[in-house]
Amino acid sequence: MAGLFAGRYRLLGQRGPSRRMWAAHDTWTGVPVVVHRYPRQDAPQERFLREARALAELRHPNVVRVVDHGVEGGEPYLVAEFVDGVTLAELQLGSGPGSPSGCSPSWWRMSCPRWRPCTSAAWCADRRAGTACCCGRTGRW
Repeated sequence: MAGLFAGRYRLLGQRGPSRRMWAAHDTWTGVPVVVHRYPRQDAPQERFLREARALAELRHPNVVRVVDHGVEGGEPYLVAEFVDGVTLAELQLGSGPGSPSGCSPSWWRMSCPRWRPCTSAAWCADRRAGTACCCGRTGRW
């Protein structure tokens, strides 16, 4: 893709099944980022910008940090720090690099009565290691 998105981000390729997320390079800082592009909206975009500012203020070790946001040509966008690994969507589909082989979302739902996507991925990995799941089950499979 020629040029820079929002005058700053070199889009490298789509990431994830939604077709709205792009792996990118921040030309100002030199770090990899993920650009989330949202469908074009009619002006004004105050609600999007207000919520984006709130997301940018979040600081938690388990939440990816929003580093930039704005509207480019009527298209809202968020830019988040890049965290290497498997996306939640890939885990839910049972695909992607590093996802536990043999684990599928339906298997997680059947095996754990308190199934949630985030805990089930951990549960699946814990079962492989022979440790307890969120329900107290133990053993290898």
